[in-house]
Amino acid sequence: VRGYPVVPLPRAVFDVGRRHPSRAAIRAITLEAVQRRMLEIDDLAEEIRLGQRQWTAVMRDVLGDALSGVRSVPEAGLRDIVIASDLPEPLWNCRLETADGQFIAEPDGYYADIGLALEVDSREHHYKRADNFAATWSRHGVYNRHRILAERILPETIRDDPVSVIAAIRGTREANAGRTPPDVCVATADVTSGRGVPRRSR
Repeated sequence: VRGYPVVPLPRAVFDVGRRHPSRAAIRAITLEAVQRRMLEIDDLAEEIRLGQRQWTAVMRDVLGDALSGVRSVPEAGLRDIVIASDLPEPLWNCRLETADGQFIAEPDGYYADIGLALEVDSREHHYKRADNFAATWSRHGVYNRHRILAERILPETIRDDPVSVIAAIRGTREANAGRTPPDVCVATADVTSGRGVPRRSR
């Protein structure tokens, strides 16, 4: 373009992922592109499949994060510590709806068996701007009205004290074992493209 060599974004992300020394940076670049719907996950997967395998281990791990449904570095960090624990893995960024299809929320993580939402509430995103702060508290009010439990987690706690995060989630699950889950539908989006809500379950 105007004398500069360019490539499609999936190829650019793949090339950065092979060369960048920071795993956190590779995660941030890739997950932001997916979250902002600048690329489709299956296109990135195709680049990884067709490209050189050397130095792609981190990219393959990050692709696993994206395919699971996580959309940010803190969420990926939470997924890491959950997988490393004895806890079951929750659904990531699923859409919760009422029985008649009305939107409730999209929690960062969700345990459908007891109706427990995991929310990674960063101070930067959720509390420094007044509109984000209001939206955060409004969402937690919506959870209460629909009998959805909420476990709020700070990104720095995931990073600095993962044991306490796992203990808190485990404690909430154990305290609510056998709880009748709320009457909500879980709508699972097509994670390969980040678009659509094709499946619903109670």
